[in-house]
Amino acid sequence: MKKVAVVNGAYGGLGFQIVKDLVKEDFFVVMLGRNPAKLLNAYNAIDTEDKLMISSDMLDDQNHKKISQV
Repeated sequence: MKKVAVVNGAYGGLGFQIVKDLVKEDFFVVMLGRNPAKLLNAYNAIDTEDKLMISSDMLDDQNHKKISQV
């Protein structure tokens, strides 16, 4: 069973680099971000099947429920 990592701000800068590093370490990565277009571009740039993207604003409490159900 793979380890799972959840990365907020996964489409740019440090967050995107963390995603790439975790994929190299064989993690299943859940990519979070507020901007759907940027998140989709980053998601498509990651070369693995072991990923999931969720566009959401973590400042919104309703999104916490959505993330926890994944």
